[in-house]
Amino acid sequence: MMDKASAAKTKPRSQAKAKTKKFSATLKAENLANLGVSVLADVLMELADDSRIKRRLRYELLAAAGGDGLTLELGKRLDAMAKTDAFIDRSKLREFARDLDVLRRMITEKVAASNPAAALELMWRFLALAAPITLRVYEVDGVVGEVFRKGCGDLNRLMLAAKMPAGDLVKQVFGLIEEDERALFDSLISSTASALGPAGQQALRALLTSALRKRPAKRSVFYDPTANTLRHALMELADIAGDPDGYIATIPASERDIPLNGARIARRLLSAGRTEEALAALDASSPHRPRERAQTLRIMHPRDLRAPTAETWDDVHLDALGASGRSDEAQAQRWASFRSTLSIPRLKSYLKGLPDFDDVVAEEDAMALAAGFKPFRSALAFFIEWPKLSEAARLVIERRSEIHGDYDEILVPAARRLEGAYPVAATVLLRAIISYTLKNSVSSRYKPAARHLLECESLAGLLTSSAEISTHADFVAELRAQHGRKHGFKGEVEALGGVF
Repeated sequence: MMDKASAAKTKPRSQAKAKTKKFSATLKAENLANLGVSVLADVLMELADDSRIKRRLRYELLAAAGGDGLTLELGKRLDAMAKTDAFIDRSKLREFARDLDVLRRMITEKVAASNPAAALELMWRFLALAAPITLRVYEVDGVVGEVFRKGCGDLNRLMLAAKMPAGDLVKQVFGLIEEDERALFDSLISSTASALGPAGQQALRALLTSALRKRPAKRSVFYDPTANTLRHALMELADIAGDPDGYIATIPASERDIPLNGARIARRLLSAGRTEEALAALDASSPHRPRERAQTLRIMHPRDLRAPTAETWDDVHLDALGASGRSDEAQAQRWASFRSTLSIPRLKSYLKGLPDFDDVVAEEDAMALAAGFKPFRSALAFFIEWPKLSEAARLVIERRSEIHGDYDEILVPAARRLEGAYPVAATVLLRAIISYTLKNSVSSRYKPAARHLLECESLAGLLTSSAEISTHADFVAELRAQHGRKHGFKGEVEALGGVF
């Protein structure tokens, strides 16, 4: 007979593992699944008093049951939301956005799996909520707007799966564009282009052109959101079709001398190989030409405000000069642009176009120009980014009277770069921020200012006796004398373990 020790050794490996299995209390799906169906069902029933959770559970049950139940339930919810006009408090925006996103995902993940046509119909209704909802929320372009943009991104897949007549799709897309005054559907054209196909795109262009012509005539200094939305859609369709003339036609003749518009027109003409026409468009829209003030006024479309920084008139003009073989003019423009802006891309492209050794002299000239450039913050940003830290440190010391402590978005990163090799310059920058904050009682910045004060303390040991600034102790004493009653700042310093 086997003794107990031997029997223990021969126990099945699965039993041994079962005894050593550990459950983690970390809240994640895998660990919750280990609780078992019964436990989770009990917990969910207790939580179902919350209307949001109850609604989500009902959606899941209807999806599991199959049939049209979920489609009908989602339709009722969309109808209810369309009829509500109560303002949504800012504190509840994220919760509201989550509810919207649940609807979107139920449509795209559950309904679309069994009935693409029904899912597409629900998605049209979902996106149609954007217009009335923009009147109910304070921040349209935040979390709520993002949900509707996701819905736009879902459209192409749903349209292809539903296999609806192209004419019906065109009408639906046009309807959304026409109501999109807040530019929430800025990806609508690109999202639906392949599903519409060339014929559908052409039909949509015709509808948009007709609608744009019907807009009331207004002087260019006034903003017509609907007209601008229609125009942007036509621009996108023209780009998709590779039609520069169609793109140009969307811009009123009276607005083609605006530099941004001229640059956009010229870029399309350059892409089509029409260099001379591109140069003519740029000449007509040059920012250096004298013009009436009213001609330069333009209210930005929301799409332009959200877009990454657009290429400038100078960018396109340089490309056009290069394409036409006028390299000397391009070089002169690059240098002139650098002299007025300290643009690093401009300087790099200028130096790249110079013969060997000439670039060394030109770079020295550029550094000298930057050292005297105003405002100070632009010169500092240039030397930090180039990078030329020794020149940045010298700039800080020699022009410290010009430092404005309000520009912490420039001064703080600069101090971080300088603190290792140039602690005096870093200290000067941090002190400027602290002094500005306290002098102007900017209480919202007391916490970072307190942190900067402790950073100055840590740098104090690196300051030599020959440093051209006061000691840290003297600086703190001066702050106490002038701002000792600013208890909010004192509290922030003490919270970080410092003394003030």
